[in-house]
Amino acid sequence: MLSLASLVLACFLAAHPAQRVSAADCEVDFTPAQPTGNAIDCGGCNFRRDANGVLYRNRNADGGLACPGCTSLPLFGFVITGFAPNVFCSLDEVVEMDLSDNAIGSIPSEPFEEMSALKTLKLHSNGMRALDSNAFDDLNELVNLTLHDNVLEPAGAGMPYGLFDDTKALENLELNDNPTLNGTQAFVSGIFANLLELTSIDMPEDSCVPTDSPQNVLVAIAANDPTLPGCIATPVSPPTDAPVPQPAASG
Repeated sequence: MLSLASLVLACFLAAHPAQRVSAADCEVDFTPAQPTGNAIDCGGCNFRRDANGVLYRNRNADGGLACPGCTSLPLFGFVITGFAPNVFCSLDEVVEMDLSDNAIGSIPSEPFEEMSALKTLKLHSNGMRALDSNAFDDLNELVNLTLHDNVLEPAGAGMPYGLFDDTKALENLELNDNPTLNGTQAFVSGIFANLLELTSIDMPEDSCVPTDSPQNVLVAIAANDPTLPGCIATPVSPPTDAPVPQPAASG
């Protein structure tokens, strides 16, 4: 029999179902003033870019923003440089998205946060230099992530601390062919701390293995490239508004 506490919880959950962001909540007109290039259709929604390479989403044939049945979004080689606000709003059926072979120089905070079903995200071959620490927020189901063939900056500038906080399900990570991620200053301390399901990782050449990584990450790195040396990762810098520690008074 259910305990009283369990019964109360069940009644509460039935009366307060989980809230999902619907297309009606987006309240944004995604249609660009000057669209260019071909449109990519997914679930009745058209994705296009403007003359500056900013990705937009047009309204569907009914004038709405819903994209039912859109599970795979192939946006590779689309000459994308950035994203319009909320362009991925309510795309909670998309399992795979390919943004490779574009010109996306950086990923801002939380662009994919409503893509709760996303399992594969391809961001390789973009000339990308940096990711915001919240770039992958709420991607709790993400399994495969490709970041190879970019120019991510070292020492936390390109891959900051906290980047993988929400990607605990990640199993495959590709970081190879990032020539700027090299030497003992390649990674910030704790960058891989939450990747406890990771089984495969391709590291950049001439980088090093952060010795504070979880054991499964160390095993995955060694399995792919046993020649990479170990290193002490770059310490996390305190926030700019944090008080600077003062030396203790002598005497």
